[in-house]
Amino acid sequence: MPELVVNEIFHSIQGESSHMGRPCSFIRLTYCNLRCTYCDTAYAFEDGERMSVDEIIHKVDAFRCGLVEVTGGEPLMQPAVHDLLKGLCDRGYEVLLETGGSLDISEVDTRVKRIVDFKCPGSGMAKKNLWSNVLHLRKGDEVKFVIRDREDFDWSVNHIIGDQISRRCPVLMSVVFGALEPVELARWVLEAGIDVRFQLQMHKYVWEPSARGVLWGVSVLSFLQAGGWIVVLPRRSPGRRTTLPFCTRITDSGPSRASLRRSITLPTTSALNAGLFFHWTIWQESGGRV
Repeated sequence: MPELVVNEIFHSIQGESSHMGRPCSFIRLTYCNLRCTYCDTAYAFEDGERMSVDEIIHKVDAFRCGLVEVTGGEPLMQPAVHDLLKGLCDRGYEVLLETGGSLDISEVDTRVKRIVDFKCPGSGMAKKNLWSNVLHLRKGDEVKFVIRDREDFDWSVNHIIGDQISRRCPVLMSVVFGALEPVELARWVLEAGIDVRFQLQMHKYVWEPSARGVLWGVSVLSFLQAGGWIVVLPRRSPGRRTTLPFCTRITDSGPSRASLRRSITLPTTSALNAGLFFHWTIWQESGGRV
C-alpha cells in the first residue's frame, strides 16, 4: 500500500480560492522544494508521520465533509500523492490540490481541481516557476498570485495577459499578509481592469494568523491585526448570537481600545461573518470610501 509523510489532517473552513467559506477537510503533506520569503507553513518542511493512503482516507471519512484539499508543503514532491488523489476521487470527494507551480501538474487525476500558486518575485522563488503548467490548465483549475508589492502586481499582470491565463481558468490575487494593505491591491486590480478574483486569506481574519488546524470556536477572545486595523472577535458556536465590534485603528494618537466597545449584535453564521470581515477590512482601510 502506498505511503505518504503527512504533516497534519484537520477539518476547517476553506480560507482561500473560489471555494472560500466552505467546510473543508485538509490533508497537509510534508516536504517542500521552495523557500518563499513569506511562507506561513514552514512547519511542514520536515515534520510528519508516515501513513498509508487508506489510513489517510479513513481519517478524512470521519469528518463527513464532501470537500477535501491536499496541500503542503508541496504535495507533488511525494509520488504517492497521485494514489491519494485517485483514492479520494474514487470515493466521491470533491478534491482540490494546492501546488506551488514549480512541479509538473499534467499527471494529476483529471477529476482534481488544481490550484496553482505561481510565485511572484517578492517570494524569492519566481525562477522556480514551471510555466509549461499553463498549457495543462483546465476550466476547473485556478491560478493564484500572492502579491507583496507593486512590482509583484505588475509582474503578475504581464503573465496573466501574456500567457492568456485568465482565458484558461479563474485567476486569484491576494496580498502577502502583513506586507501589503488589502485596499492597495483592491485599488490596483480596479485600475488595471483585469479579470481576476481579489481575495483575502479569510482564515487569518477569523482565527489567529499563526493558528494551525483551526476549528470553529477555538478560543474566547482574540485580537487580530489586519494592516493596522484591530478586529476583536469573540469566539462562538454556530447558530448562537454574539456581539461583534466594529473595526477601528489603534495608534498612539488615535482612538483608545475603549472605542471597540461600540458594537452590533448579529447572527453568527460563517457566511455572514466571513462577508462582514471582508467588507469591513476594505471599507475601514479606505476611510469608508469603498
